[in-house]
Amino acid sequence: MHVGDMAIAWEESPPVRLLDDYLDDDLSHVQVQDFKCVFFDGQSPIGGASFRTFGFVEEVSLEKFIDDADQTSQAAYELAIGLGQTADELMQIDTYSPGMRFVEFQRLEILPDQANGKWAKLANAFIDCRFSLNCVAMVLCPYPLEFELDSDKQELTEQEMEGMVRRREAMVRYYQKTLGVSLTVSGGARWWMGRLL
Repeated sequence: MHVGDMAIAWEESPPVRLLDDYLDDDLSHVQVQDFKCVFFDGQSPIGGASFRTFGFVEEVSLEKFIDDADQTSQAAYELAIGLGQTADELMQIDTYSPGMRFVEFQRLEILPDQANGKWAKLANAFIDCRFSLNCVAMVLCPYPLEFELDSDKQELTEQEMEGMVRRREAMVRYYQKTLGVSLTVSGGARWWMGRLL
């Protein structure tokens, strides 16, 4: 896909049921599909992004979605809560209808010398082309990757926490400007942003 002199290359996974590995297939009500993009300025890669769509194959309440996601993983549980709060804020709903789809902007990776906004033009073009016709809203969690915890580090120091909050607030402002999303959930460990498509 070309946008002026820039381009986007992407791969997409086949759609799969979110809970196939954890619950019987007849209990699975969410179909997910992953998209991995690479952004190019001319022939040079400048970064990439990852997206995941969530499509509801039957009517399900937010409470049921959260309960089932909790059985899958901590990340799925946090997403279900964030998606639910964002959907309520943007659309005033607490039940997902069959065929309803959301897209999560999962990850953005940009080369440091390319953080000039070209990525946003490419990401927005991809979102508009690939998701705007079949998804009702986009959500994202503005969380600075440099503060992700791992098995060696279980919690942030007070100084790291202050730095993370400042960095996250800057990300919120940046994503509002570049992606047109608004802050829908703040406070707590995870903040969520979203916009209708």
